[in-house]
Amino acid sequence: GSISVSPEYVRMIGYEPGEFTSNIQSWLSSVHPDDRESVSAAIKDCAENGGPCTLEYRRRAKSGQWLWIRSVGKIVEWSTTGQAIRMIGIHTDITQSVQMDRELRKAMAAAESANKAKSEFLATMSHEIRTPMNGIIGMTDLVLDTRLDQEQRDFVGIIKTSAESLITIINDILDFSKIEAGMLSIEKVPCDLRQIIDGAIQSCGLRAGEKRLRLR
Repeated sequence: GSISVSPEYVRMIGYEPGEFTSNIQSWLSSVHPDDRESVSAAIKDCAENGGPCTLEYRRRAKSGQWLWIRSVGKIVEWSTTGQAIRMIGIHTDITQSVQMDRELRKAMAAAESANKAKSEFLATMSHEIRTPMNGIIGMTDLVLDTRLDQEQRDFVGIIKTSAESLITIINDILDFSKIEAGMLSIEKVPCDLRQIIDGAIQSCGLRAGEKRLRLR
């Protein structure tokens, strides 16, 4: 069958008005070889059920460039025997959109790869990051085992509590990295809520005292 196209379509694929003539076979030959089978199957399906149908495929422009085209078609006329004899449709050049989508996918893949590398690095470095904090906590324990007056003991106790709070924060950050790196293991442990609250209040007590506030 013959194909009639608008002047806009002719210009879209690089021809001048009156320069482009085509039938269904020559039109299919301009479709990218990798897309011809799916395009033919879609047209056949549309002819059988009337449509509408939507296709996205590559077709060759006059310059030889492959354009991405989105075509939306529908059967509007049938023969007396029920065969489709006329289809109308709209063709849109989506080449730029497809290229932008590909570039976006590449950028997202690169960002995901970089983020995964960061997460794997932090997860691998977790031991090295924790070691200095464990050293601080260990030394405060040693100091607490020496002879201290009550005020000194309270101060060193606050140092230990603050260090333990900091290592908890570090652990939380590393846990997020482990989640992203697929390396997180979960465990269930008991906790003393009163002790946690007391520790939080103690770590803020010095600042409150400087402002002559009592924190309870």
